[in-house]
Amino acid sequence: MKEIDKLVFFTGFVFVITIFLAGVAIGWGYSKMLSERTTNEINDLSSKIGLLQAVLERDDQEFCRIFNYLFPRLEESSWRLGERIEYLESQGRIDKDLKNLYLEYLYRDYLLLQTAIDRCNYTSEYIIYFYYNNATDPCEKCYYQGFEISEARSRLRDMGIKLRVYSFDGKLEGLGRYLSETYNITTYPTIIYRGKKYGYLDAGAIVRMIENELRG
Repeated sequence: MKEIDKLVFFTGFVFVITIFLAGVAIGWGYSKMLSERTTNEINDLSSKIGLLQAVLERDDQEFCRIFNYLFPRLEESSWRLGERIEYLESQGRIDKDLKNLYLEYLYRDYLLLQTAIDRCNYTSEYIIYFYYNNATDPCEKCYYQGFEISEARSRLRDMGIKLRVYSFDGKLEGLGRYLSETYNITTYPTIIYRGKKYGYLDAGAIVRMIENELRG
């Protein structure tokens, strides 16, 4: 009887371990697929940004026409890409090179928006959001701030106000750290809107802040 019990226990143990390892393998494969897909999408969006930059060098008027047509169409793709980056980060499945590739695309997007605002009278609300993601020293407020920004963006969209969000990991070696030093970011999270710095803001506060600015 004891031998049967041992056999049953061992068989069950092996079954549980097999299921666990299969789950790990599936999760790793899914994350790998997402990483590859994310890299391809970043490169695709970067090529469109490159097109706008090339046109800008030749003709301001043509740049404005193409920008007004193309840029709003990139916004939703860029947002979904950011959400996927956030997911991969939460799973510990994103490497520094991929994240820097994304931040470089985001910064080029931001610079083009500034150019369009200056030269094309383009109107857009946007915030720059500095956070950090560190497994050994997590920023819990940054985690929740991301949700609040997403909620605020959704509420503003329902009000007919588009909000573009530029999120940078201020402690990531490379562009993120360079920008955090340039903007003199000392605490996280930090939101910059129209040149003013803010600490943690819930969704309602973000919406009110933007509404107040738009009312003048």
